[in-house]
Amino acid sequence: MNNIYSKCDVLILGGGIVGLTIAYQLLERDLTKKIFIFDSEKSLGKHTSGRNSGVLHAGLYYKPKSLKAKVCVKGANRLKTWMAERKLKINKCGKVVLPTKQKLDSQLDELLFRGRSNGADVHMISQKEISEIIPDAI
Repeated sequence: MNNIYSKCDVLILGGGIVGLTIAYQLLERDLTKKIFIFDSEKSLGKHTSGRNSGVLHAGLYYKPKSLKAKVCVKGANRLKTWMAERKLKINKCGKVVLPTKQKLDSQLDELLFRGRSNGADVHMISQKEISEIIPDAI
């Protein structure tokens, strides 16, 4: 098999943010320079990755100190640092979590606990503050 695939150490399917980040980390850590990125677009980085929401998560939904929570928070912090070093902008819009039913109100305390335990800047806001941020929410 004498083709480009047999001449690379790593084949990455998808040239969005995730695929390019993987390639960057392989190069940055000097693991290999023989990388082939296969994408359906004519050039790389044209779109966000199909499975990426574009949101930096604070770890609200993960059990405190779990691997998912640690990876989530550490990854978000690493990306913020990387962006700042390159003077790239991040939309620091925050997140408002509102229960859709009154019986779910108690879940807010759990999310507050999880977020704080995982290192997120999380706090409760008043109904007045909610209406200022999201007028149609209440």
